[in-house]
Amino acid sequence: MARFSLKDSDEYYLSLSEQPKRFDADSPVTNVFFDDTNGQVFTVRSGGVTGVTVNGMDDKKCTSFRMEDKGPIISIKFSPDHKILAIQRNLEGQNATVEFANFKDLVPTNVEYSHTCKWKNAKILGFVWPRVNEIAFITDHGIELLQVLPDKKQLKTIKSTGFSGAWFSWCAQSNIILLAGNNGALLQPFSLNNSTITKLQKLEVEWSRPVMERDVFVLRLCGAAWCAVFRHAAAAPTVSGPTEVWLMPISGGGGAQHVLKTGLMGRFAVSVIDHLLVIHHQVNIPHYTLPIDILEMSLKKFKVCIKLIFTHNTSYAYFGAIFFFFSSLGLSPYLVGRNLPLFLVPLVRLPAGSLQPAELTPEA
Repeated sequence: MARFSLKDSDEYYLSLSEQPKRFDADSPVTNVFFDDTNGQVFTVRSGGVTGVTVNGMDDKKCTSFRMEDKGPIISIKFSPDHKILAIQRNLEGQNATVEFANFKDLVPTNVEYSHTCKWKNAKILGFVWPRVNEIAFITDHGIELLQVLPDKKQLKTIKSTGFSGAWFSWCAQSNIILLAGNNGALLQPFSLNNSTITKLQKLEVEWSRPVMERDVFVLRLCGAAWCAVFRHAAAAPTVSGPTEVWLMPISGGGGAQHVLKTGLMGRFAVSVIDHLLVIHHQVNIPHYTLPIDILEMSLKKFKVCIKLIFTHNTSYAYFGAIFFFFSSLGLSPYLVGRNLPLFLVPLVRLPAGSLQPAELTPEA
């Protein structure tokens, strides 16, 4: 896990953990799942018969167990208190059912039950845990928020709302679900807080083609929820050249408030570390190893020294990472630099509030 700190030191670093978590790769007999709410990786071997390993940065919440193979798994996640395990399977005729298993001290108690969503002929796109003993089924018919009663092996509907969705993105830090309607032509956020579902203002996506699930992320920056959308030149005729990242506020609705130019093309992902937005770029470069780059910049009255350490030696390597720092005084993005071999680049700034692609210019 990467760390980013801006206090208690004269120098500040972004680096990979000295004790990384390792897990088996996905294979014909092993399936790997990531729970973004608890930050855990599930490794399921032979459907769980030969073992399920749960790994995360908190060793006290890591565990392993066995379970019966009842069919292919789509999603598997613990509740926030790790007392209930929820499993969604890819079974014909059971696309609207989620299985549950009670746990005590990270050990299964052999108490199992299941629940089917309220809409007939609905398909569950996924599920999330907004709170302890509360789970939300996200379906192609809408969202159903339920209370889980593990002692009674029952679930009770708290709230539901209808919406025709194709896929969704979830932010555990803000408890916000972004549902895509019309296969990505409409982005509709919902807030799951205080045991209720609140429909927020829809996001304006005035593009010729719908956005894809892999290009949409819900983030929390500086205490606010944002939607990050990757705009690729091939999918957006108004955008020429490399991919851009459009940041749209969830609470305020409307269009993009910031446009970040990556200077790259291909597949991307994002991470947030404090107020640092990290954009990962992945390309197929066999056996490529990135060296250590040290980038320095002046930000207001203090210096930030960011130490980048990436040593990938696999068939797929992260060729570049772009870092945008967001000040807590206001969302004014700074492009710190690109992690390219033997290159140090100067600080450049993107104007805040720009609705059109901004040109990168070195800051004086």
